[in-house]
Formats: sequence, C-alpha cells, structure tokens
Amino acid sequence: MNDKRACLDINEIFDLFTFSYTIPIEFRDIVKTAINRYAQPYKHSKETLNRMVNKATSPLDTFKYLGTKKEYQFNYSQWKGHLAEWIVCYEYNSIRNNGNVVFTFLNPDSSSKADILHIIKVGERYKYIAGPDIKTGQAAYLINQLEKVWSHEGSIPFYDFYNILSDEKKLTKKHIFKLNQLKENYPQKVILTPNFNSEEILKFSNKFLRRVANQQTGPTASAVKKARQYARDTIPKKREWTAFNYDAHLKYSFEKQQETIRRNAELKAQKLLEEVMKRNRSAPVNKKSKPMEWLAEMGTKIAKSKPVKFVKDHPEIIEPFIVVTGEVLRSALRVSKSSKTSGIEQKDVKSPLTDHVPQSKINEEFTRKSPVKHPVTSYTRKDGTPVRGYLRGKD
Repeated sequence: MNDKRACLDINEIFDLFTFSYTIPIEFRDIVKTAINRYAQPYKHSKETLNRMVNKATSPLDTFKYLGTKKEYQFNYSQWKGHLAEWIVCYEYNSIRNNGNVVFTFLNPDSSSKADILHIIKVGERYKYIAGPDIKTGQAAYLINQLEKVWSHEGSIPFYDFYNILSDEKKLTKKHIFKLNQLKENYPQKVILTPNFNSEEILKFSNKFLRRVANQQTGPTASAVKKARQYARDTIPKKREWTAFNYDAHLKYSFEKQQETIRRNAELKAQKLLEEVMKRNRSAPVNKKSKPMEWLAEMGTKIAKSKPVKFVKDHPEIIEPFIVVTGEVLRSALRVSKSSKTSGIEQKDVKSPLTDHVPQSKINEEFTRKSPVKHPVTSYTRKDGTPVRGYLRGKD
C-alpha cells in the first residue's frame, strides 16, 4: 500500500459515486469465503451468501441512513459513517493499492468488522485480505472500538477516519493513558488514517449531498429530503468493482499529471520572471516568490493607488507583468484543453496578454492625451455663476 497525497475533488470523482457495483462472477466464490471468515458473530448460510455476493451496491444507498430521529433533526453521523466506507474504498483503489492487489470493495456483510475487503493475486491464484474496520465518532468510542479490534479481530486493521486519536487536543489525559497502554500491549498494530484531511472530507460529504439533491444553496433540511428522494427513485447503472478500481486509479493518475503540468508551468514562469528582472535592475524581485504571488502583490499595489499614475511611475513592471501573466494564462489554457474529465468543449482562447506588446505602446496607452480643440457653449454653474463659451483643447 502506498502513502501518497491525493485530492478528494467532487468534480473529478462524482460520477464514480453514482453507479452501483457488483462483484465479478469469477470472484464470487472467494468472496463468500472471505465474508464468512470475518462474519460476526455467526457464519452465514449458503442462501444468504449467494444473496450478498449477487447484490449490487451504490454510494446512493447511503442516503437511506440519512433518516430522521426527530422532525428536522437528521442522522448525519450515521450517514457520514456509511459514506466514509465509500471514501476509504476510493482511497485504496486510487492511491493505496499497488502490486498484486486486483481491487478493493465494500464487504457485502454490513455486520462484519472488516468494512472493506481486498482481492489479491498470488502467482496464478487469487486470495482475499481483510480491509480495515472504519470508525468515525468521538475519542472515547474510538478507543473502545480500537481495543475490541486489536484484541479480538486478528488481522483486521483499525481505521481512524477523522484522525481523532492522533490529535492530543481532542483527547483527555484518561484517553491518552488508555491509548498508550493499548499501543504498548499491541506494538505490532497500527492505526490507519486517511490521506485526505478532515476539511476535505467534510467538504466532499456536503457537496455530495448537495449534488445529489441538485440544490447548491438553500436549507439543509430541504437538500436532505431531495437527496433521499432522488436516491430512492434512481436505479443506478451497474458496473463491476474492477471498473471502480480502474477508474479510481486512472482519475488519480490524471490528477497527478495535471499537477505536474501546473508545477512545471509555474517553474517556467518563475524562470522567465527572473530573466526579465535581470534586465530591469531597477525592479528587483524576491527570487523565492512565485509568479502568482508576484502578480497578486503588483495587482494589490495598483489597486490601492491610481492605476495610470502607478504604471507611469513604475514602467519597469510592465514587461515582467505581461510575461508572467501571459505564461500563467497559457498554462491555464493548456490544463483546460488537456482535461479529459470535462464534458464541456474547450475552445482556443487567445488573450492579448499572451502576445508581445512593446513597452512604448503600453506607456502611450496609459498617458492621457489632450482633446482636439473644440468650442464649449456657455452654461450656468450650480451656484448661479454664468460662464461664457470658450475653446478647449489643442490644435
């Protein structure tokens, strides 16, 4: 398993969370064995196992848990707990899995401690491995569950979804003592945490709810009702879990590619900026600053002053401003054109900032010219003073 950084972007992966997924037929027998291996507290019958492995499951199913305890009081904790399993499943398939892992999927047995399962290939044979017990909640509950998993569940890992147990600010002295005690008793055990931070997870959950409800703004209660209704009425298209694994990994690889393009463009723009500044010694720039930061700094200075006067007083900033802005725009266009996940046709947009403009021409445009000589008719000022007609401007 890898430990790489990833982005939980609703725009990139929303489509993955709208299908329903089935276990490929060739893996169903081994999945039956895996389910009973980690079943709690009893093994399942043959009929129950067949029903489990043949059933399709979807992230939209999580909305049935978003019921109400009281009027307008929705059970977010339960819903987010089930959605967490899908987020972790996406995380494994996109960035954690490597080598001989074929795919990772949600355990069809919702009562099992192993919330997700892995299918791996060893030689010419396939094997199953237990995924983690994914937990959300407060520190006391997490520590209680951690003790149960580490002491009774064998090879099942423990997954702290919101990374609570590593934040001492959220733990009491009693919590810390108990946690340290468990770590001493089980030195080979580890607490798994997500590659995504809590802010990303909460943002994704909220946007997923809103996107399914097709309601970007408005009362949360209304969005919940719409999302639940949509989830009940929708029959998602079926795909196999191998497709989920493939697409999740592909989206992460594409995301890495786009980040590389953006980073290279920024480095190139920085190099161009430094080269321009060498020719304009009167306008030194901090070499550690990034092009976007430099543009923001210049933009702020211009905005706080009289734009025409500022540019006239500082003509040395014009050329680097154009170079850097043009490079940033070109970079944005390249990334936009190469996007494979957008269904919108990208058009070739040409900006005047991307073309070379002589500095003399810009200085001329920023200089206010006197109007051509013309007559001004007589008029009366607001204070009642009459003003005779006169000629204004130059020949």
